Amino acid sequence: MEHTPDQARFGRMEAAQEKTAESLAYLFDLVGKIGDGTKALLTAQVLMVDTQTKADDRMAKLAETIAATEAKRAADHDDLKDKLHVLYEVVDNWIREHGSGGKNGAPAA
Repeated sequence: MEHTPDQARFGRMEAAQEKTAESLAYLFDLVGKIGDGTKALLTAQVLMVDTQTKADDRMAKLAETIAATEAKRAADHDDLKDKLHVLYEVVDNWIREHGSGGKNGAPAA
């Protein structure tokens, strides 16, 4: 059976509409995938920022700890230096009072 020109045109239009519907469905699927990818990317960026913030906080705490340790070390060094100076004075005074005439600090013979 032969189709009239209108029927043929209607068939072509119907085929074109079907193809357009398939293309739109594919496009909507791609848009959904893009949305999922964007969501995953944003989630990753938030996690990266959070991780960087935590790392920055840890670095700041580490810097504080290093500074406190250095201050304590300097104070301990100064304290030890003072104690050694006092010990040096005690030994020096003892030598002045008792003499060092002999070997290894023994009295002279």
